[in-house]
Amino acid sequence: MNNRHRVTSTVKKTDSPAEEDSKGLSVEGEIDWEPRSYSRFTFTALRSPGETATADSALVRKLFRVGWQHDFNSRLSLDAGIYDGVDDYSGTREDDRFGFNVGLSYEFRRWLELAARFRYSERDSNEPLADYEDQRFMITMEISR
Repeated sequence: MNNRHRVTSTVKKTDSPAEEDSKGLSVEGEIDWEPRSYSRFTFTALRSPGETATADSALVRKLFRVGWQHDFNSRLSLDAGIYDGVDDYSGTREDDRFGFNVGLSYEFRRWLELAARFRYSERDSNEPLADYEDQRFMITMEISR
């Protein structure tokens, strides 16, 4: 089992009279658990300040994610994940976030990999125009030397 923890401090100073200086603490923790050598779970929790598109608001993101990577053999692998979180805009707006992904990769040769992935994400906000839902299906080919 591997653990990673990160704590950073952010300070934003601005010359604009419309914006206030801000500071925030970012905390992230991650735990990897391998019940078998070919299967790994990653648990992530974070709290992080962020930038917004408007000058009168500050953002704090809180998120929890669980990921799973499983190697069926040396060529075929599956990765999946799910997350849930909240973006808080200084009490003016709150966005609930949810999403998941699943993907399958096959390595034809050491230099050629083909993958298919599906990703779903949604944002449910107390500001109706900020709501969205996104579904993407992707097929990728990676060629390396």
